[in-house]
Amino acid sequence: MPLFESCPGASTTKEILKFRALKSLRPVPRGLLPLHLAVAASGCGSNDAARVESPSRFLYVWAGDVDGNDSDFLAVMDVRADSKTIGQVLSTVPAGIKNSLPHHLEYTMPSTDQTLFGNGHHHEAIVRLNIADAEHPTVAGTFPLPPTLRYPHDFARLVNKNMLVGFLRSDGSSPVVKD
Repeated sequence: MPLFESCPGASTTKEILKFRALKSLRPVPRGLLPLHLAVAASGCGSNDAARVESPSRFLYVWAGDVDGNDSDFLAVMDVRADSKTIGQVLSTVPAGIKNSLPHHLEYTMPSTDQTLFGNGHHHEAIVRLNIADAEHPTVAGTFPLPPTLRYPHDFARLVNKNMLVGFLRSDGSSPVVKD
């Protein structure tokens, strides 16, 4: 389902995200990542998807502006079942880049003493997000790409807390004709 298809009564990005969340909201187990959009459950602190301790408090949505005129952003949505603001966008943080096609966040949430990685696909950018304050994350900066590697795509944090990054291309000729 495209993110920005017609949403009755929704005219802004935040309203569209709220509409989508309310339409398909389910509790998100700690440590699991739903792949509806580029989203991540916050409040996890565990990379062990088999160990579900408690529901996540927030859902991170890594998204782009509808018309591309404003910055791509990370939205924080409330997914606490007992909350009066469930399904609402609580905060947003601009990524500082436009039209990057926000594509992936990490598959599981890092602990709050680490940064969350997201990609800006069209700009070949890795954005680092400080999630120490889960409800009000900030952009910690970008991560320089290693020479010859292009289009960072997905991220997997290893047991030793190092990051494994999948890249789609490298410099040089493509193995596929006309790619």
